[in-house]
Amino acid sequence: MSNITFPEWGVLKAKALLQQAGVKLPVPVTLSITNGSDIQQAGEVIQSMASEAGFDVKIKAMEFASSLQAAYAGDFQAYLIGWSGRSDPDGNMWQMLHTGGTFNYGHYSNPDVDKALDDARTVPAVDQRRPFYAKVWEQERKDLPLIYLWTGKNIVGMKKALAGFQQVPDGLIRLQGVTMGQ
Repeated sequence: MSNITFPEWGVLKAKALLQQAGVKLPVPVTLSITNGSDIQQAGEVIQSMASEAGFDVKIKAMEFASSLQAAYAGDFQAYLIGWSGRSDPDGNMWQMLHTGGTFNYGHYSNPDVDKALDDARTVPAVDQRRPFYAKVWEQERKDLPLIYLWTGKNIVGMKKALAGFQQVPDGLIRLQGVTMGQ
């Protein structure tokens, strides 16, 4: 899969596009977030950075389950939520980007993306699915139904006597097969 490049930070270009669209600055936007401290801090950074580009971001902090309920109902302008991810790309991409996917809160729909995601499900080996996922990401970068801001680092500490622990890319700790020696 090819590397994904990120667009340059372009405050002046953003302001010019807003003025070209004929909207009154600053443009008001409500950002719904969960009430976790890390997400609240990220919301404040977004609020500050977006203000430079001509947006007046108001943060609406909600309890996690309430934010999910609002997201499923489409009751948001912008929604910031964390995601632990899955080891298999299908567990992330299909649910978030496929028409009707469980976590497709913005109701994104693109037949080419749906086809690539469905075709990827017909191939058992992840490395053989990469060409399908490359098509998905190419289109996702054009449409931007989701904007990925960061990937967290999974840091785990344990005693030397702990045996059998396996770190999983999604960051969730699984204790199956773990034993404590002397």
